[in-house]
Amino acid sequence: MLAISYGELTEPVQLAARVLAFLAPAPIPSELFDVICEPDVRGKVRAALVGHSIITPLPTRRDDGPRLLGIMHRVLGAFLRSMSKEPAAELTMALEALGQILARQENDESAGWPLFSSLLPHARATLGCSRRAGMIPSESTRAATSPSRTTTRIPSPLGRSSFAVPNNE
Repeated sequence: MLAISYGELTEPVQLAARVLAFLAPAPIPSELFDVICEPDVRGKVRAALVGHSIITPLPTRRDDGPRLLGIMHRVLGAFLRSMSKEPAAELTMALEALGQILARQENDESAGWPLFSSLLPHARATLGCSRRAGMIPSESTRAATSPSRTTTRIPSPLGRSSFAVPNNE
């Protein structure tokens, strides 16, 4: 049943769904979706993801937190990851999108901690997928384990600095 519904989606919607599937089953900030999806099709892709129940919409903003796209169920995420013909490339897209947002926020105090907090489960999920797959993402997002092994440092895609993600292993 899922494969039939998936097959009816356009290629841009399928690609966005597969890339989003590498994220955690947690609220997805709209900023993350905006980096993943091309601007010229973003509205149509968002509508299709919600219309086909791939993403369950959430209130656009929680308190002072970031705008939210919605959430993807973990079982649907697993199905969508299995549909990928190039999982390493799509996982790398998710990792690079996270890196771009974090690099952008580095000099923007207005977004602050609510956005970082909403990105943390997605950073953990994509790094976990990367480790389990035994892959090394592109140079701009390759994770380097710190000597203490309590955090993983991810270089910014712009090469300015890095951010740390706590390991939950």
